[in-house]
Amino acid sequence: MVGKDVSQIKTAMARFEADSAKGLRDKLQDKHAGATNWLVASLFTINGAGAVQLLTDEGALSLSLGIAAVCFVFGLLFCFAAVVCVQASDRFMIPAMHSWGLFWTGISEGDDYDEEREKELKKRIMGADRIGRFSRAFLILAALDFIAGVSLALAPKLSFL
Repeated sequence: MVGKDVSQIKTAMARFEADSAKGLRDKLQDKHAGATNWLVASLFTINGAGAVQLLTDEGALSLSLGIAAVCFVFGLLFCFAAVVCVQASDRFMIPAMHSWGLFWTGISEGDDYDEEREKELKKRIMGADRIGRFSRAFLILAALDFIAGVSLALAPKLSFL
């Protein structure tokens, strides 16, 4: 009797884990995609506008404005690099989360628990997350390039301070 109760508890826990994994995967995909799209579009727009303004300005022959334009262009490149990292992370994370859900679904339906398989799946998820960290670094660099570009572009105009 006790063994059957423990088995039912394990099955219920596995079912809960499978449902949670699916819900978490779906929620993460939506949240991640929306936030990343907004952030990349914003950084791309402000860096692009800064670069276009300085590169088309006839009076932008000073060294500080030239460096500001270079900062804006690097901001654009960092945005592109962030998108590449996000896509690479998603390419690994989505299948890993799917496998995680299938793993727990199988257990909830009577498959044997395999600790090694669980460790392997966790390792795949963590690997995808490590790739995603690079995108955060690139987005921070794009924002810093924008700040540097604006500072350098405004420096000659605010030289009276």
